[in-house]
Amino acid sequence: MIFAKEKPEDAKKIIGEKRWNEIHKETGLEGGLGHKFYEEYRSTSKISKEGRKRRNELIDLSTKYYNKFR
Repeated sequence: MIFAKEKPEDAKKIIGEKRWNEIHKETGLEGGLGHKFYEEYRSTSKISKEGRKRRNELIDLSTKYYNKFR
């Protein structure tokens, strides 16, 4: 989860660069997207139709992304 949640440079400090690289190679995914999705979700309008649509897309992206690490 650290790989998925934290920025790569922070995750490497926590889990070590070797483990980070192993996870990256194993999954083929970019690290840290979970937090990026969260930050965009928080800053996206829940009032506009477009904002609600994007927030729902981000929920879906986040769920699918984190499921790859469970």
